Order: sequence, then C-alpha cells, then structure tokens
Amino acid sequence: MRQMMGGFGLLAALLNILLTLGILYLVVWGVIRILSARPRGDGGGPDERTDPAEEILRERFARGEIDADEYDRSLATLRGESDQRTPEDSDSKPGEQR
Repeated sequence: MRQMMGGFGLLAALLNILLTLGILYLVVWGVIRILSARPRGDGGGPDERTDPAEEILRERFARGEIDADEYDRSLATLRGESDQRTPEDSDSKPGEQR
C-alpha cells in the first residue's frame, strides 16, 4: 500500500511542475504579445501605427517622385509643423527682406 502512495505522490509532483511551467509560459507569452502590439514612437518596427498620408509621402519619396526638400516640407505640413515659409523665401538669407 505504501508503494502506491509513493507513485501517486510522484505523479502529483510532476503534474504540479507541468502546471506551473504552463502557467509561467502563458504569462511570459502574454507580456511579450502585449508589449509587441503597443505602438512605438522610436520610428522602428513594423508595429508602428503611422498616418496613411505619411506612408504615401514616404512611398512617393522612395519612388523618386518628390525630392528631399519637398518631402521635408510635406511631412512638416502633415504633422502640423509648417514654418510658413515659401520656396522663394529659402533663396534669401536670414534677416534679408525682399
């Protein structure tokens, strides 16, 4: 009778270990999944949520449809950072009036 109890105790210990490892695995998996789904502001990663207009602008720049200056101006405008300068103003020196 004593041998039966010993066998059952070993089985219970193994099940306890497997259950603990399974729960630990699920917790780690959940944390990784939550952190990877969160949008990052560092400009990296495929999970970053971007404005579709900015994505189109990036694609046009990559295809060579627009130059770097136009890309920068358009991106600033989309982000609300426009400095209110016109292309003609960029030819003049700072402080110079036309």
